[in-house]
Amino acid sequence: WELDGIQASILERLLHFEVNSMYEKKRKKTEKQIEDSLLQLMKEQTFETISIRQLIDLAEVNRSTFYRHYLDKYDLLEKIEDRLLGDLQAYYQEVLESACLFKLEKDFKVEDYIHEKQNLFHFFEPYLEDLAILLGPNGSPTSSRRLQEALREIFCQSISLADPHLEEVEVDLLLNHQAASFMGTLTYWLAHPRYKAQQMSDFHARVTAVGLAGFVREHMQGD
Repeated sequence: WELDGIQASILERLLHFEVNSMYEKKRKKTEKQIEDSLLQLMKEQTFETISIRQLIDLAEVNRSTFYRHYLDKYDLLEKIEDRLLGDLQAYYQEVLESACLFKLEKDFKVEDYIHEKQNLFHFFEPYLEDLAILLGPNGSPTSSRRLQEALREIFCQSISLADPHLEEVEVDLLLNHQAASFMGTLTYWLAHPRYKAQQMSDFHARVTAVGLAGFVREHMQGD
């Protein structure tokens, strides 16, 4: 039997889709092997000292396969960072688009500003092992810098919900303070992973809400 033009076109598209789907699965599998290999090596040595030979040997791929996916090891690291930061942005964008975050009035409550679904510690929890490597002593300074820049952007969106009238220098200092404070808490958590995401979030949110002096004052014993 012969296929008419429409049937032949449908069959061709289906075959094309199947081939592309198989290729995509193979591509993702190969890239995961290579990315996992880099992170594994970074547990033992600094990023700068890792060679392509070490990467392809551990990932069990040949050199041409590596260069088909990445320009060099710096491109590989950037792709790992892109995946993490892309997931972070998507997570926060979902929060922004939900009904959880809204324009704040002057008498807003702390829970309106630091909402449960705005909890970035819950987002980072599945990434703790990778982050400990990327932000650790064997990591590249670019990883820490890019994460801090992404956090600044997120905090900027959060602050804009209140539409405050701030001087440019005040905005810059406030964002630097928030990003550095969060990074400090996150870095501590990476070194002490026994703590739960909610514990880290509760502490960070409370200090953010009442300030350092207020937090200490709350825990002072009376006469």
